[in-house]
Amino acid sequence: GGGSQSMFVTDGARVDFSALTTLVGSISILTNSGGMLDMSSLTSMPTGTTVSSSNGIVDLSALTTLNGTYSVQGESGIITSPNLQSVARLFISNGASITFNDLTTVTEFLRAEQAGSSLVLPAITALTDMEVNVSSGGTITLENLSTATDVRLSVDGDGILDVSALATLTSGQIALSSADARIEFGALTNIDDTGVTSYSISESIGIFFRPILEGSSLSFPNLTTIDINTTNLSLTMEASTLGALNLPALTTINVADRVNLDMEA
Repeated sequence: GGGSQSMFVTDGARVDFSALTTLVGSISILTNSGGMLDMSSLTSMPTGTTVSSSNGIVDLSALTTLNGTYSVQGESGIITSPNLQSVARLFISNGASITFNDLTTVTEFLRAEQAGSSLVLPAITALTDMEVNVSSGGTITLENLSTATDVRLSVDGDGILDVSALATLTSGQIALSSADARIEFGALTNIDDTGVTSYSISESIGIFFRPILEGSSLSFPNLTTIDINTTNLSLTMEASTLGALNLPALTTINVADRVNLDMEA
């Protein structure tokens, strides 16, 4: 039937729903403590569904679309979904390590937290209107991401975000909030109307490049142009509290209102 449902498989239990092809109504699924759930014939799941595994196994071998939350905690948490192509929310933690070779679409957020947690997404080339967050030693690798629009990229606590192929960042945010946080921008050539980091506090409204803590840095080795087309905006470039801002290839700044260059010790 419809409505919200819950399914918990734990303590070594085995549940075989391998012939199930249809689910109606959102459902919350959790496997832990050696529990195993076989739903290997489902190709899609209802909007709002949460699938979570911590020291358990969920077999979703045929799943291609999950308009809900996909969550794996720890090295022993397993959700088998080699054909997944689209997901709303993807979260890994506590040392989980996953590669999705066919995943091309994420609509709300990507998150990786805690040391050893690694999310590798080679098929994603574009992201729109969403959040990518890495914290506490996690890693997200988006090695073929080339465009990001209205995307917030945030890294905290030894996290690493690899967006080394990103060429165009439009109307988004970049935030680093710890000394060891790192974002790899190897190919970025254009930032267009982009507010960089929401952590800075300023009376002006506009574009911010601001490493937050001592030892943190933002580096754009191939960025040549910053183009601000919206009126009543300003550009603030600030390397405060002994942070570093590196823009060695920047040759052109086009801004409708004014440019503030504020370098603080």
